[in-house]
Amino acid sequence: MKQCRGNPVVAGPCFAVHGRIGRYFGNPEWRIWPVGTQRLLGVVPDPVESGNPEVVALGRKLQEDRVYVAFADFQVCPLEKEVLGSLQDVCIERIQKISIKVCEPDAKNCHIERWHDVVR
Repeated sequence: MKQCRGNPVVAGPCFAVHGRIGRYFGNPEWRIWPVGTQRLLGVVPDPVESGNPEVVALGRKLQEDRVYVAFADFQVCPLEKEVLGSLQDVCIERIQKISIKVCEPDAKNCHIERWHDVVR
């Protein structure tokens, strides 16, 4: 999928969410946890393969050894209808206000760094 908004597979209106993106076990591997909820959004396609330059850049950054997760403001579009209690697949249209969690190899000494807003 090269685009998100306007793609015929999008199942509803796009929406904004402040959350944490990271890699999980399972499918899809990349997920967003909207802060303050118990909900998970599955990111499809894999950020590095999305074709969206800002999503690709963040996906590559999150693959670095010392970077674990990122918090950001996401604009996402649903790829399926929401079902209460189930993971909902979304594609990422835009990312802003990115902060990344960077940890030393022992994973005990971590800190949050502001990462530049990537603009298409």
